[in-house]
Amino acid sequence: MASIGQKLETKGVIMTLLSLVLISTGCEDKIDSPTVNPSEGKTVEVTLNLGIADEEDGAGATASPTSKAGSNSRSALEAVPVYGMQTKSGTDIPDKLYNLEIWQYDGSGKQIGGKALGNVTVGSTFTASLKQATGCKLLLVARGASADFESLSGKTLSEVQNMTVKAKESNINAIAPNAIGNSLANMTYYLYLENVNITSAGKIESPAGQDVRLLLKRLATKVELNWTFASDMTQKGYTLKEVKLCQVPAHYRLTGTELDNANSAKTVWIPANARGISSYSNSPYYRNKTNANPAATYAEFVVDNSEKKERLYYRVYLGGNETDDFNLLENTNYHWTVNINKADYVNDPRIQLLDQTPVKSTNEQPTSNCFMMLPGTNICFNPYKHEAGVNGWNTELTTDGSIKDGKEIKKVKILWQNKDAGTSGELVMGYPISESDHSNLVKLTNGDIAKDARIHLKVPVTNGGNALIAAYGTDDKIALWSWHIWVSDYVPALLGSFTAGDATSRTKAIEAAQNTTRGGIVHTYQGASWTQESGAFYKKVIMDRNLGAFENSDAQFDPAIHKLTFDIVPT
Repeated sequence: MASIGQKLETKGVIMTLLSLVLISTGCEDKIDSPTVNPSEGKTVEVTLNLGIADEEDGAGATASPTSKAGSNSRSALEAVPVYGMQTKSGTDIPDKLYNLEIWQYDGSGKQIGGKALGNVTVGSTFTASLKQATGCKLLLVARGASADFESLSGKTLSEVQNMTVKAKESNINAIAPNAIGNSLANMTYYLYLENVNITSAGKIESPAGQDVRLLLKRLATKVELNWTFASDMTQKGYTLKEVKLCQVPAHYRLTGTELDNANSAKTVWIPANARGISSYSNSPYYRNKTNANPAATYAEFVVDNSEKKERLYYRVYLGGNETDDFNLLENTNYHWTVNINKADYVNDPRIQLLDQTPVKSTNEQPTSNCFMMLPGTNICFNPYKHEAGVNGWNTELTTDGSIKDGKEIKKVKILWQNKDAGTSGELVMGYPISESDHSNLVKLTNGDIAKDARIHLKVPVTNGGNALIAAYGTDDKIALWSWHIWVSDYVPALLGSFTAGDATSRTKAIEAAQNTTRGGIVHTYQGASWTQESGAFYKKVIMDRNLGAFENSDAQFDPAIHKLTFDIVPT
């Protein structure tokens, strides 16, 4: 089963070199701007001997008393980080650094030296021409034999930060988890030194004058996941249907739609996903979606019980050994064991029960192309109506209130939906029962009778977002009509009564509208079209946000304020 959320998560997600520059740094000591040395800028030959940094163990050096293992043995869901996942041993390093490049930048990020070095054997000694300089930056990147990233030659540091490769198209995905030597040829390795000196003697030194070791790190994160499904669950009619790895910078599906063996394991490469620390997650039970960063990576186990008509979602957030650590770092190996023991969704907040009851609403609303809904509410409407149509009917679907030939609605479904934190977080409409059955979220009744037809829909409690529901006839591939669902806690109020031309009464009406508005503010203007009864915008207000935005914010990069955009593609 592929969910709508899975499809959305695969779009436009990237693995980027930005983390090389913004997150991973070496020799971080800062120094004052030095006096200009007349010899600076002179080209010197620098002798290099490159190695591979030891891989890190995501569980830490030892098991911690406050680790996620805790004392939750035989709880409904056990999620335990495993200490001692195999790290670099001498053979699990590449035989060469393929398509190696070394580039030098000044303090402003301008490229001032360096070159492409081709394929270099790990541990061999060679020279590269660099500029003698103090307080410069060095970036070493082995782009791999397949060269996922294009050459950095001629690019500023800022331009390097903007270089991206779609993770799902990266050749790293095809590398075996236990690869060694030449089998690691397509892996990308890197080292970023933020503040070093290139001396006249051809040495790379820290600001304190110490030699700098050049150990490149693996770009990808390795995640190993083992899981067991209790026999008691099987005896009670539960089956493990699906396992997914969600909210990584690319969405890798761990299993198919049916599992032949409920106890299994999987190891994958993923891009790093550093999501920080959450102090609210102070026990295994509280390591859940309420306390996690919205974009933190998690494994999701889908469990069905056909007799009880239940579907359960077990969510396990991955990361470091401590309960509050949601980081998946580059050059680090993470090994988790998950034991699914019980169906105790009432007491365990990491388990979610999917309500498969067909939605039914009596909250009828006038039909519109866009419905603005509060989180946690439901509505119904007549799909054949249209407030802007002739006599209130949708003339594309009806003639004089009768359904046109070939326009009878037989099915409705969610065409797409986003998440409540942009590309991460919770699905705005939620999970459907299946790919073909969305009746728990949106349902059609009396689709063959124009005046009695209703579409019922509900939205769960989320931070808000957008979805599109579509109606279909006999052809499931051609939508007859669609409606935009805009989920937001914003409820703008219209202006109340005021006397045309009376500025004082209009000011009071505006204040009353503002006081009644929920989740934001309203705007209005002066001028006859706004203040006179004959005006087109008399007693109207302007919303405080773009279409589809679920927050009004001045933050330029806040995904909640981004409006909807549409691409029209000729067919």
